Amino acid sequence: MRHSKTASKAEYQDAVDEFVIPSNHPHGEGHQWLSSFLKRLDWSKLKDPSLWGFRTNETDSLSPKVQIALLKSCIERMIWLRDHRKRTGFPEQDQGFWINYDIGGVVYGIAIDLFQRPLPFSEDDICEILESMHHDCGHGGDVTPPFDLTLAYARKHQLSTKLLTALKHYVEGLRKVNSTIARGVKRKSALLFVLDDSCGEQHCWSDRFRQGLKALPERQQKDWRAMIIQMDAVEFARNKKTWKNKVPQFIENLGANHILKCLSAWWPAAIETHVWPLETGGSYLLQHFVWLLEVIAEDEKYAQRCDSLVVQLSALDWKPKERAQKVMVAAAQYLEQRPPEVSWTALQELNAWSESVGKKPGYSTGSAISKALTSFAKKHQLSSNKR
Repeated sequence: MRHSKTASKAEYQDAVDEFVIPSNHPHGEGHQWLSSFLKRLDWSKLKDPSLWGFRTNETDSLSPKVQIALLKSCIERMIWLRDHRKRTGFPEQDQGFWINYDIGGVVYGIAIDLFQRPLPFSEDDICEILESMHHDCGHGGDVTPPFDLTLAYARKHQLSTKLLTALKHYVEGLRKVNSTIARGVKRKSALLFVLDDSCGEQHCWSDRFRQGLKALPERQQKDWRAMIIQMDAVEFARNKKTWKNKVPQFIENLGANHILKCLSAWWPAAIETHVWPLETGGSYLLQHFVWLLEVIAEDEKYAQRCDSLVVQLSALDWKPKERAQKVMVAAAQYLEQRPPEVSWTALQELNAWSESVGKKPGYSTGSAISKALTSFAKKHQLSSNKR
């Protein structure tokens, strides 16, 4: 057992009481319940797995409103316990350190359980959670849920400026946290940040998109934003099928002609610059746009316009190169389905670009583009060495 075998229940109760609950605390009911629960626990029977995977059925009887207040109380208490441990300077061999650690483990377990429940969070609730949480290591199960709450709420309602600002605050708090979980949250959030119209001068492709979006009528902006909120920043194109299932509704809402008109205006073009700066969110956005074109092109009356946009990508380079790999792979997979007069030269250019990325130290590129080229050449009886 990680917790102290010699600490008495009274010592745990005293440690719980060190957190003073003001009479006017906005989540006072949640804190009162939490303190009462912690003080009546039989700590001598709890083992490590019970601490960090702690669950209790006692929260089931609480109203959804109180459960939300309890979650906010757990977040505040975890931060206080962490800071209190730092302030007191408990050495690890000290009993006070492990009492604090044990209490934190149980509070963490309750918070994780509450995060997983379908509670009726308001926008204000989510903003408060985003603005109050911070992490030191970023390895816990409480790192991703604030983002998940934000995304779920935005998809059901909208991504307001207030909610986007709160998410930016949360992600900024993860800036120095380099765990795999934290990196995942930062990557997924970057896709939503392409909708942040507070950005100033143009310095990457997604700024071009943002400026174009702001110029549209409010109704059309809303439909585009709703589309982008449905995108998922998942590596290795795992979300391609899910996204393509959503696309028909977006085409119906916006209209294929309108979508193609906007994308043509926003599309990165070699005539302006051969090398386009690309941020993380922009790379996922452009990847999804290629998949969007793939669906629109199923209607032959739009295919030529879609082909033209995707072919344009084969003439470009990117900064940094590795971020664009998902975009170029999506382009190759699109072109693989089109006739040779459209795709052959462009596929070869994409393959040459992919090979150039692979030759740079510290960069990696998969074989997806090479496979697309080889498969296409075999299907159409072309020489894959032809340039």
